[in-house]
Amino acid sequence: MNFKNRYTGLLYLCSLFFLGAAPCYSVEQDSKQRNISSPKLLTNNLNKILENTTDISPGALLHVSGPGFEYSRSIGFAEKETQRLMDTAFRMRVGSITKTYLAALGVIAEKEQRLTLSDRIDKYLPNWAIETLPDNQVPTIQQLLQHTSGIPDYYDFWFYVVDWSADEPITPKLVLNKISGKSAVNLPGERFHYSNTNFHYLALILEAVYEVPLKKLLTLKLLQPLGLEQTAYNEQFVGGDSIHGYGAPIAPWGSPLFSWIDTYQWRENSGPDGGMFSDLQDLNRWLRAIYASDGAFHDIGIAMIDAPLKISERKYQGLGTEILVSKTGTRILGHTGSIDGYLTSAFYFEDSDFTMIFHMNYSDVEGFSSTTRQILATIVNATE
Repeated sequence: MNFKNRYTGLLYLCSLFFLGAAPCYSVEQDSKQRNISSPKLLTNNLNKILENTTDISPGALLHVSGPGFEYSRSIGFAEKETQRLMDTAFRMRVGSITKTYLAALGVIAEKEQRLTLSDRIDKYLPNWAIETLPDNQVPTIQQLLQHTSGIPDYYDFWFYVVDWSADEPITPKLVLNKISGKSAVNLPGERFHYSNTNFHYLALILEAVYEVPLKKLLTLKLLQPLGLEQTAYNEQFVGGDSIHGYGAPIAPWGSPLFSWIDTYQWRENSGPDGGMFSDLQDLNRWLRAIYASDGAFHDIGIAMIDAPLKISERKYQGLGTEILVSKTGTRILGHTGSIDGYLTSAFYFEDSDFTMIFHMNYSDVEGFSSTTRQILATIVNATE
């Protein structure tokens, strides 16, 4: 079985470049040429990488921007059957990048004294949700956000074939009933274990302390203040949602017989661990709002990356934020997202004030991760 869950286990692959593995794509190495004062060279290198995605995906989107540089391009098809061309204005299903928005809400809630991140989650959860916690272990909210809760991930093969129907939304009730009775994977705070389930508990906590549905809370606290008019949560379809996704990395949908199944109608684009829509411009604004030094929510972003948990030599976990560190010390902040048929990466380069967003509409995790590594390497080379 070739199951790949919503987690982005993608960042492990992406981090290989920063751990010293050679990038799959060779960029020009002359130090003068790498200087961002030559935007033409960076543009050419990004074009080459994007054009190579036609071997692994029907279509792709790439946005890279920073001081004195702006690149935004689409390639290939948003829909194979009609040969509708991909467009940079189309809205994307961004999967686990949703976790950055939820983490920001958690930090805002603490600043507004609605909760304390060091509190145990049973202080805020309804009784039915408390009863689903594994082995009666009760983590803190911060442990949810850093994936050290010990709560098992609901996302596995049996979730697809038994618990969930592709035309039904993914909800906290569905998810927590799925993991009820399971054993914890570790004691709270003991170690890192990525679990999408964490963000379903977080959603219930946020709704409890604000007494507002999560969708409305996201709109009031994040989307409206930042003017993110092309960003939406938990809708089946929105205007501009024209990208059809293909393939599913799980049997039977991921078998050779169904490798090109169209997942556009599926409701996997739902739930607090992966239910956001955005477009390139809005997602770029979001990255800058929380991570850039002049961002409107920079104080929130600072809290999200403060005292991160070390996962490996050059990979750290903040609150809903994954942090890569290059061999020269460049910190890259953001997240990747995976839902069936759609793969997205979104990162902010702390030293150079660059952003990168890459999206493709085919579930080839290895090809996506390789391409993301190439883009990261190219930007680092061009800006250091």
